[in-house]
Amino acid sequence: MPEWLKSSIPAEWFNRYDRKFEEYRLPKEKTKRSTLVETIGKDGNLLLEAIVNSKETSWLWQVPAVKLLGQVWLQQFEWQEAELKFREDDNIPPPAKMICSPYDPEASYGRKRKTWWVGYKVHLTESCEEDSPHLITHVETSRAGNGDVDVTPRIHQALQQKGLLPKEHLTDTNYAEAKQFLASQRDYGIDLVAPARGSNDWQAKGAGFNASDFEIDWDRQKAKCPAGQSSSSWSTALDRYQNEVIKIKFSMK
Repeated sequence: MPEWLKSSIPAEWFNRYDRKFEEYRLPKEKTKRSTLVETIGKDGNLLLEAIVNSKETSWLWQVPAVKLLGQVWLQQFEWQEAELKFREDDNIPPPAKMICSPYDPEASYGRKRKTWWVGYKVHLTESCEEDSPHLITHVETSRAGNGDVDVTPRIHQALQQKGLLPKEHLTDTNYAEAKQFLASQRDYGIDLVAPARGSNDWQAKGAGFNASDFEIDWDRQKAKCPAGQSSSSWSTALDRYQNEVIKIKFSMK
């Protein structure tokens, strides 16, 4: 498409045209597309093997573009019985780690309800004092596929460096979980204020007692069950996601 034409039409029209143009270049039949994809995969693999196995060209593996090509091929293809095959949809990396464009390897898939996109997220922090103007105090960018809660400590660190740490930080649920409530107070002296995430455990769905049905005495490290009985043990541990948790047990009697 000519540059003068690109600049004269809305961006969303150009993106739609660009996708159709890419589709136009590919075979329409599914079997022919699969054959083309596997041919491209084998050609790329031969190139990567030639670079790795040759003393004269092995230095090319240090070139960022070649490293990126290797990552893309690893994500898109796999060996099956001595044959290089295109990966099925259920055997590809998670969206947050998928390389979507060779021109911007950090751009990733993102989803918000029914909206999908490739790129990034932007997180805005704003002052909210009633008697002062509301000002944007920080702008943070993250990969689209990353969780919002992972950005919270980065925002606090940036605000600290600017000397703009608030006493309270009001966020929605996506920016807060147990470890962030604790870390915000411990590391930055901030009270993180957000609606706590509801429990999705099977007990919370009516099949048992939910965690909120128990009374917790943090000072005495004791818990009281709905029947009024006290716990028999209290210990710290790590769950399967390496999060710090507290395990509380009750006597079977």
